[in-house]
Parts: sequence; C-alpha cells; structure tokens
Amino acid sequence: MRRLRTACGVLALVALCGAAGSCGRPPLFEAVGRGDATEVERLLRAGADPNRVVEVTQPGHSGATFHLTPLTLAAQRGDVAMIARLVAAGADPHWHHAGFGAFEWAIRSGHPDAARRLWELSDGTTYAARGEVHLPLALRMGDEATLDFVLEKVGRHGCAAALALTPLARSGARGSEGELRHVRALLERGVRPTPEALQWAAQQARPQMATLLLERAARDGWLTGCVGEPAAASDPLAGALRASLLSLEIEMVALLLGWGADPNARDPADATPAMHLARHVSLKQVYARPPHADPPLASPSPYHERWFAPLLALLVEHGADLSLRDAAGRTAADYVPADDHDRAAKLELLARPRPQTIRESRFPQ
Repeated sequence: MRRLRTACGVLALVALCGAAGSCGRPPLFEAVGRGDATEVERLLRAGADPNRVVEVTQPGHSGATFHLTPLTLAAQRGDVAMIARLVAAGADPHWHHAGFGAFEWAIRSGHPDAARRLWELSDGTTYAARGEVHLPLALRMGDEATLDFVLEKVGRHGCAAALALTPLARSGARGSEGELRHVRALLERGVRPTPEALQWAAQQARPQMATLLLERAARDGWLTGCVGEPAAASDPLAGALRASLLSLEIEMVALLLGWGADPNARDPADATPAMHLARHVSLKQVYARPPHADPPLASPSPYHERWFAPLLALLVEHGADLSLRDAAGRTAADYVPADDHDRAAKLELLARPRPQTIRESRFPQ
C-alpha cells in the first residue's frame, strides 16, 4: 500500500511537467494531464492512440514503476468529462497493469464520481469479476456510497465480495482497528465469511478478526466453494484450528475450541490436531535450537511448558481422543520425533486417558 500512497504524488508531479514532450510523454498524455479538452479533441481527431501505454518511474530511491494510459491519468485526476471523451474515442476502460487500471486509480485517488462513471462505461462484467480488488480500495477510500455502489455491482452475497475479506484478514497488525473496521463494514452489508478468511485470521493470530467472522457465520453460514478455499471447506474451523496450533497461538486455539472446533477433526491425510501438534511443535523445529545447545537445556524445557503442554491440555479438555489412529495406524504419540528434546515429557502427556468431554458447537446444525 505504500507504493499506492506514493503513486498519486508521482502522477501529480508528472502532470505538472509543462510543455508536450518535456517529461518524455506523448502529447495526448500532456493534454490529459493539463485537463485541456480542446487539445485532447484535436489530438484524437489527428489519430492519437487513446490506449497508448507509458511507463512512469518514481524518482528517488524507491524507483517504483507504473504503467499508465491517458484514461488512467484522467481517472487519477477525477476528470469525468475527459473519461467519457476518451472512452468514446476507443479508450479501453478494462485495461489494467498488475491489477491496477483506471477504476482502481479513481478510487485510490478519492474520486468516486469518476469511478462510477468508469463502471457505467464498462461492460460491467470485467469490473464485477475483480471485486476482491475493488472493495478493499473502496474501503480504504472511506466513501460509503462508493463501497455500496461496488457491492451492489459485484453482488454482496457472492464470492467476488467474500474474497475481499481474505487480504483484510491476513494483513495488518494484531488487533489492527483499521482492518477490523473494514471487515465489519463488509459483514454488516451482507458479505458472507469464508473458511479461507478465518484460516488467515487464525494463522496471523487475530482473535478479534476471527470473532467477527465467526459471529457472522453463526448467523448467515459460511460461503464455501470460492477460489482458494482450504481443503477442509466442509468444516471451516478445522483448518483454522490446525493453523493456530502450528503458529503456537494459545489464545486462538482456545477461541476456536470454544466455538466448537472439533479437536478430533481429520485432515486430508487423516491426521488429527493432536497428531499435528506432536509432529510439528518441537524444540528443534520451532526454535532451531538443537538439544546439544550450550549450556544444555533441561527437559522438559521452558518451551514445552509454555506451548506444547498447554496446547495439548486445551485439546484434551475439549474432547481430543489421543488414542485415535490415522490411516497408517499411528497415534499422536507415534508422531513425536525420535530426536525431540522433550520426547519423554510429551509421551507422558500423550499417554494420559481422555476425559469425557462433550463438544458443543455454537453454529446451527
């Protein structure tokens, strides 16, 4: 996003370069940049190409490069009349480079009227299919009318809108109020949460984000079958639970189990969460510190006490059956690596019987 924030300044600077050709751009670009409708009309009648692409490199150490057409420049300026004239002359409103075209520039530059006019001049289908790109931009612009406009166009109950949740769920810092506000705005407008968004929130240790998604899913259900769905789409909490276990996120594990995540859910390889925990959460793999460290680390290690033991306790408390076997006949204890520094302590915990716990889901059956 930093690149996008600086882009508008770059274009504004380029637009002020002066006479035709002084910035190395074709005359039509210069005329559009000045907002000179008379000169634009003259150049178009003379055969200027309204789809000519120019590469603009940001000055300074970043050297970011942008590919622009006369239409994207008009969109960046918010010149609605110029946009209509260029499209009438054959400018392609669907052209974009690296996922960024005239519509995106209009939104990012804070010109909702230009963005709506571009959509009206397009075939509609192309823009609607890129809703996961347009919606986050509309959210960051902070214009509710434009957000509602885009949602209506892309379909607020379909995948194009739902997939916009994914980049919001996986970006930003823990508890980032900005991203939470954006997700809340989409959910309140009827966008349905996806298992993929929940899995990213779990992996990034964002319990507030996960709670928003879970609360909405409990009311409206999960939207499955979208591009990028995790394998266990039929059980959205299963993939999120595995992600939180492997990320050592105790708070997230507790949250998901509290919402009814199945501690005995099988992955495509028939492994349970306890098996994943036993196989992956080891001192060597997580902290890259071998057992022969100097000075030697006592066993059970502080890492075992801080992460493995409480994570396993949470699973068992919510009904994890440690005697379950995968397709190869292995139990969770069989997954503990032979060279695991805390192997003895882990095997002792994994050998304990399972308490009789009833798992309750907060989702309608």
